Amino acid sequence: MDNNHNFYWVSTRDYPGNPENLMTGVFDYIMGGSNNVFHVPGTFYVIGEECCWITMDQEINEDGSLLFYVNAFFPFPPGQIPQFSNISVAIRNPDDGSWMEHPRAKEILATVNNVVDPIQLRYSPASLGPDSLELYFTVRIPNDTSVSGLFVAKRTSKDDPFGAPERIFMPPGPYLEPEAPTISKDGQTLMFNRLDCIGKYGCNASNIYVMNRLTPSSLIINKID
Repeated sequence: MDNNHNFYWVSTRDYPGNPENLMTGVFDYIMGGSNNVFHVPGTFYVIGEECCWITMDQEINEDGSLLFYVNAFFPFPPGQIPQFSNISVAIRNPDDGSWMEHPRAKEILATVNNVVDPIQLRYSPASLGPDSLELYFTVRIPNDTSVSGLFVAKRTSKDDPFGAPERIFMPPGPYLEPEAPTISKDGQTLMFNRLDCIGKYGCNASNIYVMNRLTPSSLIINKID
């Protein structure tokens, strides 16, 4: 959600008839929903290629000028895990208000999409500040006992490429797939979810956690029931 309460989310309600599967609307704090809902128009979707491409994640920055998104390829018939996903960024077309990929998107996100291994999945972007100077995201990590990790990449200005991502430290423990980092507006609290078990299959212990921005040696992590 941006500072003007424009809410963005993923939906397959009209997919595949309408491949523009991001939705937006103004969030109503009284009713707890969104009104004036419509598909996010843009040229950043993958359309007309082999089945099945879906924009599966999105993040709008505070002033509504940058839309981070993830185009993911699922084989036919689609399964639960995509074969490919990259993070990119879109800007508004000044002529009609639609969204188009940033002309320097590949350069800006080169370090993000090449972290760990270029063939691994990168998804769940979350940004901090109006200029998105910090980008938090999830990466699948080959041969890692936790399957995935949370990373953050930083930059000094809105037009700069992101620097080399750093993995966010977590205390050791029996958990799998930390995902979907979300940073608070003041940048001091990070929320994410993970599976608290050893084996993925048959595990229903999915929990949400919060992490305070402290040094790794004094990291505080709390579970949200």
